[in-house]
Amino acid sequence: MVPTVVGPRRIQTVHALLSSFHDSCSGRPQCWRHENFPYINVSQAHDTAAGVRFKAQQFFEYKDIVVSFPPGVYPHHSDEPWAYRLRERVLGNERVSSFRGTSFDMLMAKGCIYGDERWLVGEDYHGHITLLRF
Repeated sequence: MVPTVVGPRRIQTVHALLSSFHDSCSGRPQCWRHENFPYINVSQAHDTAAGVRFKAQQFFEYKDIVVSFPPGVYPHHSDEPWAYRLRERVLGNERVSSFRGTSFDMLMAKGCIYGDERWLVGEDYHGHITLLRF
């Protein structure tokens, strides 16, 4: 008898891994539809220790990079001008900021972003590495 990859035990293992991942994401639900519907998270970078999460979201032609900070971690000042921030709002127990301009195209050409609470790294369509420092 050949063991199969698909089965109840495999599904439970995958579900347990997803549950532990989402438990580390500020108590967010396990389905993208509940989190930011109708936006789809294309990629995200999450610093569990700091509770900071960067998300690249897309809804048809609308593309955005969103950063969320839990209370007490939100930066009160920045070297960058306020012109780069589109809006700030509260989402659950997090404060969320969106960045305007071409930040999505500067970071998401390869479809993945990396970083922690201090920086965010991605690649543009020309192969240039983009680093956003906070």
